[in-house]
Amino acid sequence: MFLSQKDFLQAKGTTLSSVKLVLIFELLANAACSNSLPAPAISLAPKMRSQVLKRTVDILCQSPPGHTGSTFLLYKERQLIDSRTFSPEQSLAQFTLRGITTQNLTIYCCQYQSQQSGVPIYSIMSQYLSLMEEAPSVLPKPLMSVDPPGGSVLVGQTLSFRCTASQAPRQPEAFLLLKDGRVFFRHAAPAGLEESFTLKPVQGKEGGFYSCVYQARLPSQDIVNSTASDPVYITVSDSLAAPSLVRLPSAMQSASSVTVKCVGSPSYPGALFNLYRLGAAHPLSSLRATAAQHGVRFILPDPTGEYQCQYAVNLGQEWRESARSLPILIDPPGHSVPTEPSTPASHIDWALVAGSVSAGVLFVAILAILVFLLHRKVKLHTEKKRKREEALLWNSLHNMDNIIDFSLRDRCTPAQDGGAEAIAHGDQILGNPPHGTTRHRTSSLSFSGPQAFTTFKSPIP
Repeated sequence: MFLSQKDFLQAKGTTLSSVKLVLIFELLANAACSNSLPAPAISLAPKMRSQVLKRTVDILCQSPPGHTGSTFLLYKERQLIDSRTFSPEQSLAQFTLRGITTQNLTIYCCQYQSQQSGVPIYSIMSQYLSLMEEAPSVLPKPLMSVDPPGGSVLVGQTLSFRCTASQAPRQPEAFLLLKDGRVFFRHAAPAGLEESFTLKPVQGKEGGFYSCVYQARLPSQDIVNSTASDPVYITVSDSLAAPSLVRLPSAMQSASSVTVKCVGSPSYPGALFNLYRLGAAHPLSSLRATAAQHGVRFILPDPTGEYQCQYAVNLGQEWRESARSLPILIDPPGHSVPTEPSTPASHIDWALVAGSVSAGVLFVAILAILVFLLHRKVKLHTEKKRKREEALLWNSLHNMDNIIDFSLRDRCTPAQDGGAEAIAHGDQILGNPPHGTTRHRTSSLSFSGPQAFTTFKSPIP
């Protein structure tokens, strides 16, 4: 019986110890029931272990002491790939494998043939030799953690694994979760150096040994499996996780009744819930949760005594019940319901104080910035208004006409009402000609057109 290629590929990256044990027992049984020659021993040639990933490997097939063979045959899994013929018979044959890559790190076995009285007799198959086990690991093994810690889980709970390749020299291309040496899940193209695998809800058949490996690409473009992580053993209890039963606050129920809430596993929404009086075999009430809920509310028929609840789910073709919840005591009317002790006044929540102070400082800073911006805006507005008023004032002053009449009355014109004498007297003083002389006085300013006026922008001294 040979190990199939599919089974081997599923176990790739892990040890094949369990497979070898099965094959050994089968080969021993075959030897006891036939006239075949005893099985040969298969191994790598000395100093060849470091050459496994260098594409050339020498495999030795040696017959047991006292036995020789004329022909030695080498098998890759269940396919004959090479043979050696000797004359005379020998006890050792060497096979050279070339072109070894990580894709054909598979298992090999051998057998030999001997001539007895001219009749060829074949030996039984040797044990399998795994090149994958002999190849030195170029990728360090990852670390695997499990939740819940310890590996003990109840049916209905969530089981999760985290595989971390923190020492990986290259970015992993895939993570594999192995159960009992077989690939259980494979996540390709991870975003980082770790990957999570989640099983929910646990159905009861998940118990066993789990480990993980990661795959990375070497510079030679070969995909290589890392060494498997340390295994973790998972045990699954047949019981569903027990629900919790709590009494709702008075504000959420009427004054004449008591309401309790039974909450089951989130993995089983829509479960059937039963309410029991403590120690009773039959439920007082049964309710089914909606498809999106994992809890129900019960109105107690008698608001006194101790109560428990339980839920049941349909797993395949059978109903499975959880353990009952812890009992709760409902006090009779007139008794106060115990409440949680209040926090002592002397206790100071420094985290809350620090947060409050930080919030206060931030608020004051924001308020100060707003006041500064508002003050600056008001100041700018006032300055613009003052400049605008000054501009209007100067414009009004510049537009005002200060008119001075430069028309000079002729001094030689006789004055009316005895003014002539005064003029003559003045002329004598000023050295003007006497009245007999005819002279016209004109302004030193002459204008060709109409009489002009001059506007001064500065006061006249």
